[in-house]
Amino acid sequence: MTADRRWTLADFDYHLPPELIAQEPVAERGRSRLLVVRRDLDPPAAFADRDFPHIVSLLPSGDLLVLNSTRVRHARLLGRRPSGAEAEVLLLHPGTGETWVAMGRPGSALRPGKRIELAPGAWVETLEVLAEGYRVVRFVGVTAEEAIARFGLLPLPPYIERAPTAADE
Repeated sequence: MTADRRWTLADFDYHLPPELIAQEPVAERGRSRLLVVRRDLDPPAAFADRDFPHIVSLLPSGDLLVLNSTRVRHARLLGRRPSGAEAEVLLLHPGTGETWVAMGRPGSALRPGKRIELAPGAWVETLEVLAEGYRVVRFVGVTAEEAIARFGLLPLPPYIERAPTAADE
């Protein structure tokens, strides 16, 4: 790929067989695997399978390695629509005032004016649908902090097909 070409999402589209997707984190996080791609070849074709401790030897002198030590908020909320059907809200970030920007499913449950019951006396109400499909929501009968503490689940990517465990923390 030349330096003047812009990346597109399609550049990262490939088939990954589900059986090759790890469903559990490695017991010793520092032993996770790295796929090393030789970029000095055109096209990049030489791949190597390494363990994470090898990362230091792969970085050229003068490079900076930034580690992400953030923690994931327990922002996945499961509830029920007035019909009794299940619904899910994923809080993305605080909005203005007492609102939050969220996404969820099904989309029809998150139309303006609709509520999802988290527990008796605790709801998430959709106020607005944003252009990107995100929703502006507010909490009714409970604060956002209380809802996250009482009902929030650790969100896992959709390709992880299990409930979160303590190891995911």
